[in-house]
Amino acid sequence: MNQASLRTAFCLAWGFMFMPAAIAAQRQDVPPQTLTPKVEGMVDVGGRKLHARIYGQGSPAVVLLSGSRAPQTYWDPVVPALAERTTVVTYDRAGYGKSEMGVLGCDGVQSMKDLKALLDSSRVPGPWLIVGHSLGG
Repeated sequence: MNQASLRTAFCLAWGFMFMPAAIAAQRQDVPPQTLTPKVEGMVDVGGRKLHARIYGQGSPAVVLLSGSRAPQTYWDPVVPALAERTTVVTYDRAGYGKSEMGVLGCDGVQSMKDLKALLDSSRVPGPWLIVGHSLGG
């Protein structure tokens, strides 16, 4: 493969990688349709409120973490199938989607504190299976 073909393939792959996030961002206010119970709302994690959605029931709870600048709706295509089998948690990290930025930082340590407080406040029992995309990983 020549250099021009490699560059074209890279650009196409890069574009396809971000397409789901762009599509999800367009339908940010429309949660996926599931046949299982759903809880949605703002959760106080101490210093700010994060917007979360909880679907299904069962264990382990699957917690889906979006990548940089991607709202929780990034995961909408996979939520219904997962929620048929277990509890699924999605949320907007601080400063994204419907979540507040607050006065706390947004580094990795603080993000994990936020997530732990969200899970505790929402009464989602462990064990938790954490699934991250890009920065969410």
